[in-house]
Amino acid sequence: MSFTFFKNLSVLVFCFVIVTSKAQYSKAHYLPPTYNQNSGIQFSTITVTTLVEAPFDVSITNASGTYSNTLSGLSKSNPITVTLPKGDNDGIFKGNEGKTNIVLDSEGFIITADDYFFTSQIHSVSSQGAVIAPKGIAGLGTEFFSGHVYAKAGNNGVRSHFISVIASEDNTTVTFENPNVNWEGQTSTFSVFLNQGESYVVAAPFNYIQGLTVNDKFNAFNGTHVTSDRPIAMNSGSFLASYSSGGQDAGVDQIVPVSQLNNEFILVQGQATNVLIETAMIVAVEDNTEIFVNGDSSPAHIINKGEYVVVTGENYNNGTMYLKTSNPAMVYQNLAGSNSFATVGMVFVPGLMEEASRSVLVSGANSIGDLSIYIVAKKGQPVLINGIEVESSPIENLGN
Repeated sequence: MSFTFFKNLSVLVFCFVIVTSKAQYSKAHYLPPTYNQNSGIQFSTITVTTLVEAPFDVSITNASGTYSNTLSGLSKSNPITVTLPKGDNDGIFKGNEGKTNIVLDSEGFIITADDYFFTSQIHSVSSQGAVIAPKGIAGLGTEFFSGHVYAKAGNNGVRSHFISVIASEDNTTVTFENPNVNWEGQTSTFSVFLNQGESYVVAAPFNYIQGLTVNDKFNAFNGTHVTSDRPIAMNSGSFLASYSSGGQDAGVDQIVPVSQLNNEFILVQGQATNVLIETAMIVAVEDNTEIFVNGDSSPAHIINKGEYVVVTGENYNNGTMYLKTSNPAMVYQNLAGSNSFATVGMVFVPGLMEEASRSVLVSGANSIGDLSIYIVAKKGQPVLINGIEVESSPIENLGN
């Protein structure tokens, strides 16, 4: 396959990538909660959109029943955004609320309908924000490996890494394992029991990490292995972090399980030129995983199951980076809306798929600032935005 990409560039307040795969178009979505170390929460929203012309209703509930909302009349011409009430039912909580390492029944959400829809969740705090793209039924699975913003010490009182999971069925056992480092308040391997809609969050505040003695301690949480005996959904990331002692931002995404992974990826550079802002992180899910960059015949790296490697931004060529791995792998991209670490974000990058969706609605595109859309398409394939063909010349990707 040969791919090209199109860019529609503008000034970004927050930067995120739109994933145009079938994974996000589903009749059910599961939203685990978000951990926020110490930032003032402004608002949280859930937006739903669909390609379906005829109106239908969408239901949002949590496990405790303390939040229940029916969004009436969703259609292609009528997207709906709901602002969640601040408090126990807004899907985000601060570190001092004591909600890590316990079973939660109010902070996670299950969103369902009788037809297919997209959804997104936005959390806005005092100076930062996160856009999370739930993956629908394709996001459910029994094996995951975490990824977090590439980071180092700085502003430790507001920075943290976290993982959150939500159960899709009763009687679910979830096991977390990281042989290199312990999440705060946990051992290297531990298990929890969840019923449908219940969530569990583990976190590593940077003021906790600062006291650890492990190697590369601010990045040692990458590759945490999460398994379950029944399907779960998992969010992974950092709120907040960066590879700077100064500015930071949120980078969180819902990922897909190992069963959904591929081995070929195209990354599109954000709007930073700093090679430590624009990076790719590859986490191996199998031993002896070779990583090839931009079509090179020799692997740039070889890593084993649960290990990670960071490919820095000097490997972008004409704004794109082509990665191929000898085994399926998790790929997390750090990118930014400017050359400032205060605009960094992180997204999970899906592998290239022959059977990707040919149409997508962007949920809440301009909710938290100006927008950049990055589109990867087959070479020679026309691309239309709001029915109008993109006129800018595409750029061919190196190596594929």
